[in-house]
Amino acid sequence: MDESQPIQAALSALATQGWQVSASEGGWLLQREAYTVYADINARWLYFSLPVLQTQPAAYYLQASRRLYLCKYSCDPHGQLLLQAELPLADLERTYIHTTVEALWRAAQQHDLPLVNQAASVPAEPNIEYFPRHALDIYFKGLRHEGWGFRKPISVNEYHFHYKAPERPFEVYLAFNAAWAYWQVPILEGASAAAWWRSAERETLCRYLLAVNEQLYWARFALDNEGNVLLLLDVPLSLFTLERFRLSAQAVAQYAADYAYEVLIMSELGRDEALARFLTPNLSERLEFHN
Repeated sequence: MDESQPIQAALSALATQGWQVSASEGGWLLQREAYTVYADINARWLYFSLPVLQTQPAAYYLQASRRLYLCKYSCDPHGQLLLQAELPLADLERTYIHTTVEALWRAAQQHDLPLVNQAASVPAEPNIEYFPRHALDIYFKGLRHEGWGFRKPISVNEYHFHYKAPERPFEVYLAFNAAWAYWQVPILEGASAAAWWRSAERETLCRYLLAVNEQLYWARFALDNEGNVLLLLDVPLSLFTLERFRLSAQAVAQYAADYAYEVLIMSELGRDEALARFLTPNLSERLEFHN
């Protein structure tokens, strides 16, 4: 059986939610009102993109990405701003597909609204354990041989991990609320983040991060209000299986190791004018080796 047939069936079922679905160049077009979502697959991923108009500085979209679930802002090599999402084909379920398409739809409707009016993270009730600690301990055992360590629980729904990459260590946080399991890895923070956030090169790093987001699968770079650069990945809590825990942990670990040093370089371009001239003319060319 064609492996795309279950995906086609899941996408076609979106008609009950107001979507028109049609085939297009090996993939699919999903249309609803004025929005068009492009969907396609490769060997490991189902991916979606929804072109939107850029009317704000790049930093706005990276800050907005922190408030989104399942999707992100990115920028393609032609400069087109996108809302984008990816799902691993392993154990892919119809519910996961439908939830992701709806997340793109909601994000498109909130596009360019003031950030204070956009939906923020779903708060967690402090005394409710949304994911059992004993299950997380079992899940985590499979990561210990890959350079992971367990720091401590921060609260009943927040955990602090440590990942030792070949070139540097990372602090990794996993939190749960009633709807989501979400990873966060600080890539650039503190004094270094504050310095680039005030610098004349702020827009350059923001454009770089949007370009990187177009290359990443499942994860995204985002900014908080202080200019800290965060690597994020979230999974619906109801779909947070052992396999998705493993894949999501490996994804954030790999992307943190691959990009942290380059993010640091891009944040300090103001210190080296020659390097800035060399690196910034065409960001897309510099990203090719990461594919």
